[in-house]
Amino acid sequence: MERKLLTRLGQAIYKLRSCTIEPVFGQMSMRGLTRFWLRGLQQVQGEWSLWCSTHNLLKLWRAGFVPARVRALASG
Repeated sequence: MERKLLTRLGQAIYKLRSCTIEPVFGQMSMRGLTRFWLRGLQQVQGEWSLWCSTHNLLKLWRAGFVPARVRALASG
């Protein structure tokens, strides 16, 4: 590996590794989704959608992309 990284081609290929995005599955397991509690395809899809929605809302909240009205409601 060290020999490969000494070449320009090897460095270019290795640099591509930083472009991969962590799958949402890893992030969900870190947030506590280790299994689905509901049964049936439609119910599992609904549960997954709920988890993804809350995940995306949390990311937006942390990034500051929250409307002022919602921010005012949350602050009390």
